[in-house]
Amino acid sequence: MNEHKITVKTFSTFGNLIKDLPSPIDSVCDPNNDKIAYLDDYLRTIRCQTVVIEDCYVDKNFLEDYARYYSRCFQEYPKKCVRVHFFAAKFGIRRLKNYLNRPLHSNEGLFYDGSYLGFIVFRPLPNAPLAKVCLTTYRDEIGKHRHFPVLKDYFVHFLGSELSVKSLAFQEQDRALSACATSALWSAFHGSSGLDVNTVSAPSRITENAKKIIPQATSNHPHRGLTPAQMSNSIREEGLEPLLCNFINTSYLKALLRAYLSVGVAPVLGMTLYYGDEQGVLANGIPRTIPIGDHAVAVAGYNMSENQPKEFKADDIGTNIPVILRQPMYLLSSSIDKLYVHDDEVGPFVKMEFGDEYWQHLKTRWHMYRKNRDEINATVRDILLPKPHKIRISFNTIFSIIREFNSLYMGGWYDDGGRVVWDIYLTTVNDFKQEIRSYDTNYFLQPKHKMSLLSLSLPRYIWRVDGYMLEKSDQKMTKKSFTYIFDATEIENSDLFVCAVHYDLFSRIDIFLSVLNPLLTPQLNTVSKFSQSYRIAEEYFDLKSNRILY
Repeated sequence: MNEHKITVKTFSTFGNLIKDLPSPIDSVCDPNNDKIAYLDDYLRTIRCQTVVIEDCYVDKNFLEDYARYYSRCFQEYPKKCVRVHFFAAKFGIRRLKNYLNRPLHSNEGLFYDGSYLGFIVFRPLPNAPLAKVCLTTYRDEIGKHRHFPVLKDYFVHFLGSELSVKSLAFQEQDRALSACATSALWSAFHGSSGLDVNTVSAPSRITENAKKIIPQATSNHPHRGLTPAQMSNSIREEGLEPLLCNFINTSYLKALLRAYLSVGVAPVLGMTLYYGDEQGVLANGIPRTIPIGDHAVAVAGYNMSENQPKEFKADDIGTNIPVILRQPMYLLSSSIDKLYVHDDEVGPFVKMEFGDEYWQHLKTRWHMYRKNRDEINATVRDILLPKPHKIRISFNTIFSIIREFNSLYMGGWYDDGGRVVWDIYLTTVNDFKQEIRSYDTNYFLQPKHKMSLLSLSLPRYIWRVDGYMLEKSDQKMTKKSFTYIFDATEIENSDLFVCAVHYDLFSRIDIFLSVLNPLLTPQLNTVSKFSQSYRIAEEYFDLKSNRILY
């Protein structure tokens, strides 16, 4: 009978941990690897104290990759992996054995004190040992600024106990079966609200699905990179619908990420890397102005700063609104100042920073873990969104409606020195109603509105637009003033507007007064009377309307 060998070690450095791993894992890990340095910092930050090494672990994904590819190589590769568990608690092998010798009591003991930080599965592949990394995210000690909407619960069965960690699985590319795009897709599928983490395809299958659309002529496996068309086909084969968006500007990128991450869609960013300092040439004579190469990462979350939202840069986005009528637009997403991405060249939850709302690049962390300290910038080219099929209405459609309503019917509010900050994002009917359920009836203008919203018949996916009416005096953000709900599952030409709910009387009056003048202006009326924004404005003057709750 084969037994797993369990080793308990005090965590000191990730490099020392690698030395303690059984053969052949210890020999395939490069101690100077960028990811080793990053994970060392990461585990220190999440306050790891103890590691438990589990030998002879069978990993489902690697076993499938092994059967498809590595078992046929001339060189013999082992098919067993090693799994390492990380804990914030400090204990040794004796304490672990004493704990296991006692009867199991739910939510008691060594494994149930909230100290489990996650695990790493090491595979026996040269210079690509990280098969699956599921670690808890950074603790947010300065407030609720970090948001990770696509995290999943990963359950681990270990020594008769069930452990769990909330994370998003990460894997490094092996350069044989997968490229950075494959690793990014694999993580994005794990984050999808429409997929179970246990059913996500192995990297070899993801790559194989990509080949069906545009095969690579030089290799059986496109390990040098995937095109957007190939990545889109992999998404379809996984049972999701790809939505490919071109990068327009930083404002648009932030808005897209905020909108889709909220409903469990983990975007994949296709980007081109450049040197931060483009002066001079490299040692090989290549000018530093030449791009370093293309790359892909999966977005796991973002950080919201406390800065006031900035004006949305909408000049690059087409509109039918006459220039003279356009009003400035402010989106809450402009407060995003950092992204947390799974970058297979560095590690999980790697920070990428925006310079500001209008700087068209992202600062990477590549230089922090390399001997070459050159800062590298990433310019986003494509935003690929693996979304559920039922989400048919895109962000662009809802954004156009709100932008038109903001310009045509909120002009009076802006003319008086006010400002509206919009927050546009996808959600589910269950999440929406759970939030409504958590509010006291005093939160609404009329107590009956809570019951009206809870009993409202809604589709599974809805677009939610929250409005914050900033005071004309101090321009400070307050609680939500109103919410607009749109059907995300309808067809483009239908009436998408479901209802509006106002949480205070002032927002209701302010919008009523702002809408009054434009609706009475015949010239403006002819411009917009067939639009969705016009239909919303009209609802404010229908005293019997059941779509405006105030």
